[in-house]
Amino acid sequence: MDFYTNQEMEELSEIEFKEYHFAPILAALQTVYLDSISTASSDIRKYNVHALCPEKLHKTRISIDTTNENFNSWKSYGFSDNLSLDLLINEYDLQLDSIRETQYMVHTGTGINQESLASELKKFTFIKKAQAANCIGDGSHIEIIYFNPDFIQLIYSYGWGDCPSGCTNRHYWELGIYGSGLIELLSESGKELP
Repeated sequence: MDFYTNQEMEELSEIEFKEYHFAPILAALQTVYLDSISTASSDIRKYNVHALCPEKLHKTRISIDTTNENFNSWKSYGFSDNLSLDLLINEYDLQLDSIRETQYMVHTGTGINQESLASELKKFTFIKKAQAANCIGDGSHIEIIYFNPDFIQLIYSYGWGDCPSGCTNRHYWELGIYGSGLIELLSESGKELP
Protein backbone atom coordinates (compact mmCIF):
# COMPACT_ATOMS: atom_id res chain seq x y z
CA MET A 1 0.00 0.00 0.00
CA ASP A 2 2.85 2.37 0.83
CA PHE A 3 4.25 1.84 -2.66
CA TYR A 4 0.95 2.84 -4.29
CA THR A 5 0.02 5.72 -2.02
CA ASN A 6 3.50 7.26 -2.12
CA GLN A 7 3.51 7.34 -5.91
CA GLU A 8 0.87 10.06 -6.06
CA MET A 9 0.53 13.14 -3.88
CA GLU A 10 -3.08 13.66 -4.95
CA GLU A 11 -5.95 11.64 -3.54
CA LEU A 12 -6.52 8.42 -5.45
CA SER A 13 -9.99 7.11 -6.20
CA GLU A 14 -8.77 3.74 -7.44
CA ILE A 15 -5.66 1.59 -7.00
CA GLU A 16 -4.72 -1.18 -9.41
CA PHE A 17 -2.89 -4.01 -7.64
CA LYS A 18 -0.26 -5.99 -9.49
CA GLU A 19 -0.67 -9.77 -9.37
CA TYR A 20 2.54 -10.24 -7.35
CA HIS A 21 1.06 -8.10 -4.54
CA PHE A 22 -1.99 -10.34 -4.01
CA ALA A 23 -0.27 -12.93 -1.79
CA PRO A 24 1.21 -10.48 0.77
CA ILE A 25 -2.08 -8.52 0.96
CA LEU A 26 -4.12 -11.69 1.38
CA ALA A 27 -1.68 -12.98 4.01
CA ALA A 28 -1.94 -9.72 5.95
CA LEU A 29 -5.77 -9.87 5.89
CA GLN A 30 -5.69 -13.52 6.99
CA THR A 31 -3.35 -12.65 9.84
CA VAL A 32 -5.69 -9.92 11.03
CA TYR A 33 -8.64 -12.35 10.88
CA LEU A 34 -6.76 -15.13 12.68
CA ASP A 35 -5.63 -12.63 15.31
CA SER A 36 -9.28 -11.94 16.10
CA ILE A 37 -10.07 -15.62 16.84
CA SER A 38 -6.72 -17.02 18.06
CA THR A 39 -6.32 -18.13 21.70
CA ALA A 40 -2.67 -17.02 21.62
CA SER A 41 -3.78 -13.56 20.52
CA SER A 42 -6.21 -13.27 23.42
CA ASP A 43 -3.32 -14.11 25.78
CA ILE A 44 -1.21 -11.40 24.16
CA ARG A 45 -4.04 -8.89 24.73
CA LYS A 46 -4.61 -10.20 28.28
CA TYR A 47 -0.97 -9.60 29.22
CA ASN A 48 -0.88 -6.25 27.41
CA VAL A 49 1.96 -7.26 25.08
CA HIS A 50 2.38 -4.62 22.40
CA ALA A 51 4.99 -2.39 20.82
CA LEU A 52 3.38 0.88 21.92
CA CYS A 53 2.96 2.07 25.48
CA PRO A 54 -0.60 3.05 26.49
CA GLU A 55 0.23 6.79 26.25
CA LYS A 56 1.08 6.42 22.57
CA LEU A 57 -2.33 4.84 21.97
CA HIS A 58 -4.42 7.29 24.01
CA LYS A 59 -2.77 10.73 24.15
CA THR A 60 -1.74 13.55 21.81
CA ARG A 61 -0.18 16.81 23.00
CA ILE A 62 -1.28 20.04 21.27
CA SER A 63 -0.20 23.68 21.39
CA ILE A 64 -3.11 25.95 20.72
CA ASP A 65 -4.25 29.54 20.19
CA THR A 66 -6.34 29.90 23.35
CA THR A 67 -8.08 33.04 22.01
CA ASN A 68 -9.77 31.02 19.26
CA GLU A 69 -13.55 30.64 19.64
CA ASN A 70 -13.58 27.07 18.29
CA PHE A 71 -11.03 25.97 20.86
CA ASN A 72 -12.81 27.74 23.72
CA SER A 73 -16.10 26.10 22.73
CA TRP A 74 -14.38 22.67 22.65
CA LYS A 75 -12.84 23.28 26.08
CA SER A 76 -16.07 24.56 27.65
CA TYR A 77 -18.80 22.50 25.97
CA GLY A 78 -17.12 19.49 24.34
CA PHE A 79 -17.71 20.65 20.77
CA SER A 80 -15.95 23.28 18.67
CA ASP A 81 -18.55 24.64 16.21
CA ASN A 82 -16.16 23.49 13.46
CA LEU A 83 -17.81 20.60 11.60
CA SER A 84 -14.57 18.81 10.66
CA LEU A 85 -13.16 18.98 14.18
CA ASP A 86 -16.50 18.08 15.74
CA LEU A 87 -16.63 14.92 13.62
CA LEU A 88 -13.23 13.91 15.07
CA ILE A 89 -14.30 14.87 18.61
CA ASN A 90 -17.46 12.79 18.27
CA GLU A 91 -15.95 9.77 16.51
CA TYR A 92 -13.01 9.35 18.93
CA ASP A 93 -14.53 10.99 22.04
CA LEU A 94 -11.65 13.49 22.23
CA GLN A 95 -11.25 14.97 25.72
CA LEU A 96 -9.03 17.94 26.64
CA ASP A 97 -6.80 18.25 29.69
CA SER A 98 -4.78 21.42 30.33
CA ILE A 99 -1.03 20.99 30.79
CA ARG A 100 0.00 24.66 30.87
CA GLU A 101 -1.17 27.96 29.41
CA THR A 102 -1.25 27.05 25.69
CA GLN A 103 -0.64 23.30 25.88
CA TYR A 104 -3.28 20.61 26.23
CA MET A 105 -3.39 16.83 26.18
CA VAL A 106 -6.05 15.27 23.96
CA HIS A 107 -7.22 11.92 25.39
CA THR A 108 -9.04 9.09 23.65
CA GLY A 109 -10.77 6.31 25.56
CA THR A 110 -10.06 3.84 22.77
CA GLY A 111 -6.52 3.18 21.60
CA ILE A 112 -6.01 4.68 18.14
CA ASN A 113 -3.12 5.75 15.92
CA GLN A 114 -2.22 9.00 17.69
CA GLU A 115 0.30 9.95 14.99
CA SER A 116 -2.57 10.06 12.48
CA LEU A 117 -4.75 12.00 14.92
CA ALA A 118 -1.96 14.54 15.44
CA SER A 119 -1.63 14.89 11.67
CA GLU A 120 -5.37 15.58 11.37
CA LEU A 121 -5.37 18.09 14.24
CA LYS A 122 -2.53 20.08 12.65
CA LYS A 123 -4.88 20.93 9.78
CA PHE A 124 -6.84 23.32 12.02
CA THR A 125 -5.27 26.78 11.96
CA PHE A 126 -5.77 27.40 15.70
CA ILE A 127 -3.79 24.25 16.58
CA LYS A 128 -0.17 25.31 16.29
CA LYS A 129 1.45 21.93 17.05
CA ALA A 130 0.19 18.38 17.56
CA GLN A 131 2.31 15.39 18.48
CA ALA A 132 1.57 11.90 19.80
CA ALA A 133 2.59 11.44 23.44
CA ASN A 134 6.05 10.08 24.13
CA CYS A 135 6.75 7.18 26.47
CA ILE A 136 9.23 7.16 29.31
CA GLY A 137 10.94 4.03 30.54
CA ASP A 138 10.77 0.39 29.59
CA GLY A 139 7.87 -1.91 28.81
CA SER A 140 6.61 -4.55 26.41
CA HIS A 141 8.13 -4.79 22.93
CA ILE A 142 7.77 -6.44 19.55
CA GLU A 143 11.02 -7.10 17.68
CA ILE A 144 11.26 -8.31 14.07
CA ILE A 145 14.02 -10.95 13.84
CA TYR A 146 13.54 -11.98 10.21
CA PHE A 147 11.29 -10.81 7.38
CA ASN A 148 10.51 -11.87 3.84
CA PRO A 149 7.22 -11.85 1.86
CA ASP A 150 6.34 -15.42 2.98
CA PHE A 151 7.57 -15.48 6.59
CA ILE A 152 8.02 -13.06 9.49
CA GLN A 153 9.74 -14.05 12.72
CA LEU A 154 8.86 -11.89 15.75
CA ILE A 155 9.74 -11.84 19.43
CA TYR A 156 7.02 -10.49 21.71
CA SER A 157 8.47 -9.42 25.04
CA TYR A 158 6.29 -8.66 28.09
CA GLY A 159 8.04 -6.68 30.85
CA TRP A 160 6.95 -6.00 34.44
CA GLY A 161 8.42 -4.88 37.74
CA ASP A 162 9.68 -1.27 37.97
CA CYS A 163 9.26 -0.72 34.23
CA PRO A 164 9.46 3.09 34.47
CA SER A 165 13.18 2.72 35.16
CA GLY A 166 13.74 -0.65 33.45
CA CYS A 167 11.68 -3.83 33.73
CA THR A 168 13.17 -6.28 36.24
CA ASN A 169 11.21 -9.25 34.82
CA ARG A 170 10.55 -10.26 31.25
CA HIS A 171 8.72 -13.07 29.41
CA TYR A 172 9.25 -13.85 25.69
CA TRP A 173 7.23 -15.45 22.90
CA GLU A 174 8.99 -16.14 19.59
CA LEU A 175 6.43 -16.36 16.77
CA GLY A 176 6.57 -17.33 13.11
CA ILE A 177 3.95 -15.77 10.84
CA TYR A 178 3.64 -17.48 7.48
CA GLY A 179 2.40 -16.07 4.18
CA SER A 180 -0.61 -18.38 4.41
CA GLY A 181 -1.69 -16.57 7.58
CA LEU A 182 -0.65 -19.41 9.91
CA ILE A 183 0.91 -18.25 13.19
CA GLU A 184 3.26 -20.66 14.99
CA LEU A 185 4.64 -20.33 18.53
CA LEU A 186 8.32 -21.20 17.98
CA SER A 187 9.47 -20.84 21.59
CA GLU A 188 8.53 -19.31 24.95
CA SER A 189 10.99 -18.32 27.66
CA GLY A 190 11.80 -15.92 30.47
CA LYS A 191 10.34 -15.38 33.93
CA GLU A 192 7.04 -17.01 34.87
CA LEU A 193 4.16 -14.66 34.12
CA PRO A 194 2.71 -12.78 37.10
